[in-house]
Amino acid sequence: MEMENLKFLDELPTDFFKSSAQGLFKVFDGPTLVHLKSSKKNNNKKALFISTLLHGNEHSGIMTLQEFLQDKKELERDIILFFGNIKAAKYGKRHLDTQPDYNRIWTSNYPFVKKTLDYLKDQEIEACIDLHNNSGNNPCYSCMSKKSVEHYNLAYAFSEKIVYFTDPIEALSVVLSNHWPSITIEAGKSGDPAGIYRTVDFLNRLEKGLDLKKPLTIKPRVFHTVGKIRVDIDDPVTFEEDEFKGDGFLFRDDLETLNFQPLTIDSWLGRSDKTPIVENYSKNPNKNLDYFEIRNDLIACKKPFIPAMLTHDIEIIYSDCLGYIMEEEILELR
Repeated sequence: MEMENLKFLDELPTDFFKSSAQGLFKVFDGPTLVHLKSSKKNNNKKALFISTLLHGNEHSGIMTLQEFLQDKKELERDIILFFGNIKAAKYGKRHLDTQPDYNRIWTSNYPFVKKTLDYLKDQEIEACIDLHNNSGNNPCYSCMSKKSVEHYNLAYAFSEKIVYFTDPIEALSVVLSNHWPSITIEAGKSGDPAGIYRTVDFLNRLEKGLDLKKPLTIKPRVFHTVGKIRVDIDDPVTFEEDEFKGDGFLFRDDLETLNFQPLTIDSWLGRSDKTPIVENYSKNPNKNLDYFEIRNDLIACKKPFIPAMLTHDIEIIYSDCLGYIMEEEILELR
């Protein structure tokens, strides 16, 4: 696997604001950490850490940061930026074949991973935001992995739709949440203007200051990720009826419209003679993962759940997953 080193900067090159995500390789030659310092005197606000482009095909984070920082004369606080997979972004790929997934490595000893985490641990940080997009048609939502008031308030400030997840443990926001309030933002499809506008507004409010310790008046209800839906690499996948040869999977053409919609035992995902694989994300070894059954050649829901990130992207389906299984849960926060 390709191992890149980390570059440190104390300002954003002017060309950054003129570049597309695909052209960013002309500005940064690899993973880059940029520490922008506030010049305000007597500023006691802690820094914000914002990461983007961990997946090279998710470009909204770059456009968000360009809009967020373009005309700022003075920062309210220090902002530390991390730009991830520059090489994959050039080709619009999640990651290159020679690379690991940059959001599945943050417990590893890759040089840029260790240097980034070591640098952050030396800083006074208030919150960490990891900017992402979905490959499927999903609403804007936020993800948290710690049951704390600060994590919840941070997530809720971006969206009322909040996903609680604890896997993959190697994801950046999961690792950072062990030290600071940390969330992942899913800002719709890559390049979606509504998602970019919403994220810029959130970052502006966060820079000025949010009360993350604000007591809650109700017990929060979130979506808890309990399973990951996968198919075997050897199983053909299609969404076209005339391409289905009777083996593998023919998923319904409107699959992405099911995201964040409650599915019942009358719901179905497609046609096959076997069910997709469900990985346990619940941390409960006794969790019943029996969500699907074959009913008249249909992949039918055996019990209710709420899906997220269902996608038509065949490459994503094979390299990561078809989507996630969620259940609503009331969190007891610390």
